[in-house]
Amino acid sequence: MSETFNKVSATGTYGMEVSYASDANGKSYLYILYADKNSPAGKKGLNRGDDEIVAINGDAISPMTANTNVQKVTNAIYNSTSVTLQVRRP
Repeated sequence: MSETFNKVSATGTYGMEVSYASDANGKSYLYILYADKNSPAGKKGLNRGDDEIVAINGDAISPMTANTNVQKVTNAIYNSTSVTLQVRRP
């Protein structure tokens, strides 16, 4: 699933938080930690913990041993006015 989200305003949010989770091999995966059901993210059907973000603005977020994409993720989700996310659902 790939969705584009627009913030309510330039200083607003998408109504979600993201976080990395690590597996036993030390690889990190990016998940939605929280999504308000009335927010732009919630209205697109994103759910807490159910959705792994696998690409941001067309750039793959692959499992990594160090959170090398932290700045890119932070800028796209918290500092941009529009973002396209591709998510993987279980």
